[in-house]
Amino acid sequence: MPPDTAGSGQEPDPQASEPAAPGAPVDRSPRVGDHGDADDPSIIDLYHRTLARHAESIRKDGIDLSPQRPDSDFGRGFYLTRDRDQAQRWMEHQSGDEPGAILHYQVPVNELQGLNGKSFDSANSEWENFVRGMRSQTAPMHDYDWVEGPLLMNPQKFLGGSPAESAGHQISVHTPDGVNLLDRSLTPHDAH
Repeated sequence: MPPDTAGSGQEPDPQASEPAAPGAPVDRSPRVGDHGDADDPSIIDLYHRTLARHAESIRKDGIDLSPQRPDSDFGRGFYLTRDRDQAQRWMEHQSGDEPGAILHYQVPVNELQGLNGKSFDSANSEWENFVRGMRSQTAPMHDYDWVEGPLLMNPQKFLGGSPAESAGHQISVHTPDGVNLLDRSLTPHDAH
């Protein structure tokens, strides 16, 4: 496993509720395209689950996209979620004995919306085609700075022809402009 794919949100969540039916909305939280958080609509809180040693490296040197897996839901990128509880559950179920961390980003809505982004509101056919192309690496890498939508919970079965099972929320950043925004938006302390 590449060094920081632990926070990519690609492994099944053992504590997640049953995945939503294919095509059904899976997350009722506001999307980047809608508005910011309830407490401050000008800011979006995002969380990245990773190993503690990788969190230290990200804090010191910034995000490095090069070790990220190219066959993730939205392609090679740095994956986060708006759902802090989801990030916490993933951290608690990471493999091995190494301690985890949840990095907290407070991203200005206007700056994120000023980048080239793509938001999937549900696991619809457009999302399925996009994820299939990225996961199978049969589609060229897109040019979006960020992409958000549900997680694919059954990647091997889906690529083998089974219907997609989706759940939760993820947003991924894919370009230097997106990485620079996140690096500037990292809060000084891990989320607890």
